[in-house]
Amino acid sequence: MSDVLTKLEPLEVLVPDQQTIVYPGNDAWLQLEAVSSAPSGDPAWLQIEKGIVDTGAIPGKPLNVTGSAPTITTAQSVFGGSSLYMPGTGYALSTPDSPDWDLGGGDFTIEGRFRVAVVRKALFAQINPAGSDFAWEVTMDAGSVSTPMLTFFYSTGSGTAFDLQVDRSFAANLNQWYHLAIVRSGQNLMHFVDGVQLGSSWNMASAVIRSSAAPLRIGGDAKTTGNDFNGWMDELRISNVARWTSNFTVPTAPYTKDANTKLLCHFDGANGTTPTEDDTGSPGAPFDPGADPPWVQVDR
Repeated sequence: MSDVLTKLEPLEVLVPDQQTIVYPGNDAWLQLEAVSSAPSGDPAWLQIEKGIVDTGAIPGKPLNVTGSAPTITTAQSVFGGSSLYMPGTGYALSTPDSPDWDLGGGDFTIEGRFRVAVVRKALFAQINPAGSDFAWEVTMDAGSVSTPMLTFFYSTGSGTAFDLQVDRSFAANLNQWYHLAIVRSGQNLMHFVDGVQLGSSWNMASAVIRSSAAPLRIGGDAKTTGNDFNGWMDELRISNVARWTSNFTVPTAPYTKDANTKLLCHFDGANGTTPTEDDTGSPGAPFDPGADPPWVQVDR
């Protein structure tokens, strides 16, 4: 039996018999173990064992160039004075396959700021170029020029095709920033533009989106040549929680990572550079509880 604490100080822990409490503190681990033979009578004592020694910073997820390199530009931004610019066909980023991209049957939010220079392009996709390992995709490419849409595709079957296509009408103006979000909350799949839900919620019931071994492609569509995003991106985030479940006010500050953040791209940096990792990493911060083993008194 174990619990996870959220703070190291103050250290007040009530420990029943035979319970182990594990604390992930400051990128290291401090494990408190209840002992059967205390060094004295009541109150009981805990023996503190050093846990994992900090080995340095935990890096963000790597961002790899797919084709030609998209670059940071200071010409456009929502926050931070810069954004990611993608000129179109042949430009995209990807990050390797991860359990974090397995949306499964749980809640999720896929969102970001987008400014399009050419409409009807893909935004995110976890699919492989061979067309045999599809999981999900967010795109504006599914509709025609006369019937533009924001679409979420997903696969629950073999992965050789998308099983379901959920469209909501959305005509994006060129060269205008939008906050776009796809959210699953329980059975409900929702599309939001600038905090306003498009149409009604789609009932996903108990659908489980399949796990793909493909990398996550940012600003591109591996299955369709020429579908790479053309425009600017800022503040991309993927979460394993439903951030929005009804109409909302679009945030007026950059996102900050939390336990539910699986991808976070601020695209801050020097003009003309290419981003190499997202912001879900954490700095090293070693913690040493002292001599091993010390004793701590715990009130019953």
